[in-house]
Amino acid sequence: MQSADEDEFSFRAFSLDGTVFSHKGRNYFIWAEKVGVGKQISNLYIAEMEKPWKLKTVQVMLSTPDYDWERRGFW
Repeated sequence: MQSADEDEFSFRAFSLDGTVFSHKGRNYFIWAEKVGVGKQISNLYIAEMEKPWKLKTVQVMLSTPDYDWERRGFW
């Protein structure tokens, strides 16, 4: 997947588990991406799609591991 032109953060690190869904005629991509330095965490992001291979908008974080039970072993 290609990030949006003005997006300097998406797909710069290890990303996986992408999925696509449509809502009100628009297509969206949701994926997990590891971010950070040292002990990296895996956040979930969403962005609107422009083409099947390119995002239209900058990523928006949906969730990050906030609780202790989410941070055991792999974040």
